[in-house]
Amino acid sequence: MDAVGYSLQYIDHGTFEHISTAFLAHEEHDIHPSGTRGTDGGWDGLLRIDDGVAAYSTKEEWRPKLRSDAARAEDLKDELDADFELFIYVTNEEVTGKQELELKSEIEEEHGWSLQIYHAGDLRRFLTLDRPDLGDQYLRVPLDDSQSQWKRINEFVDQRLSCIADRRGPYDNLRDGPTVAVHLVPNRFDRRPYERDPNDLPTMYPFGNVQYRNGPPRNGVSGKLRWAVGRPGEDPRWDLSVLSRSGWYEAVSTEMFSVDDNGNHWINNKTRFPDHLDTQVAGTFARGLATLKELDATTPIFAAVSLLDAGKCHMKVTKTHTTDYVDPFPSDKYKTGLEVIESTDVDPADAARPHLNEIMREAGNSPGSENYSDDEWVGEQILGRSNTV
Repeated sequence: MDAVGYSLQYIDHGTFEHISTAFLAHEEHDIHPSGTRGTDGGWDGLLRIDDGVAAYSTKEEWRPKLRSDAARAEDLKDELDADFELFIYVTNEEVTGKQELELKSEIEEEHGWSLQIYHAGDLRRFLTLDRPDLGDQYLRVPLDDSQSQWKRINEFVDQRLSCIADRRGPYDNLRDGPTVAVHLVPNRFDRRPYERDPNDLPTMYPFGNVQYRNGPPRNGVSGKLRWAVGRPGEDPRWDLSVLSRSGWYEAVSTEMFSVDDNGNHWINNKTRFPDHLDTQVAGTFARGLATLKELDATTPIFAAVSLLDAGKCHMKVTKTHTTDYVDPFPSDKYKTGLEVIESTDVDPADAARPHLNEIMREAGNSPGSENYSDDEWVGEQILGRSNTV
């Protein structure tokens, strides 16, 4: 856990109210300075917003608090003779997609409102990327250096994605079409080059969770890069993984996509499908982290998963108790938010989870990835994953 996450976990309620109010304003919620009680300009911990009510909580048992705050908001609605459409709940705890989905259904059934939950991850990104000054002011965590590093890494990943999209550099022979990319970037990637000959860098494995395709992967060296191809002998290439002498790791594949008999493109995310996007990405995290561990890369490590040229693709999405299809995936280019991996020994399924959940939510599947249950991986076996996790 980083300094911001630690401070949020042990924050006092008054400070949390100030940060949460600033966060809601940043999310473009119109806050009403109504009422006369409470330090937040609302009613005893409730805050009137444009189309409803918001509540803040630092309680560890956040779900009972959400329910009781919703009941108080119902009383407030009756007192004001107002119509509320939205109930926002801001908590400093982590909330899973499954928990949020269950509570959304409960609040809609009980009160007829839409529920929006903002949790620790949302606030951590806000304080690190958008308003580091607030972290300095309220949490006493100076974030300028952290902010600039996040910005540098974000810009670096964007530069690499442009290379991949334009099929430049090592990707000049990569198949055209939709592409998935995984980036693992050590904290000091731009300050501490590893003085090793690229030929001495760790053995590379191709993107994915498969043992071999058409024989063992082929390794090679190009300048300061070591690379691996998972389908040796095929032209153009289906995938490529790259390790820089500076320590950053990049793995790319066009194999997670297919075209049906009607010419429709699909992102392969069907449960138990051999080339399931989730399983292949989690397998790439396993091999990438193992490679960086062998390189003795500096931690923490920043991770992102991206989809390129994906706007033409369908994706299997489950909504409530029915199966639906998104047509097309909402974004042609989509990069998940940077997530921090504190150690190369982390469970790769845990490291991949926020990215896979985010992609599925972007596609319209509110609970996130169907390969997790209560945050535990329930998908296919991940090669390279420790038997102890």
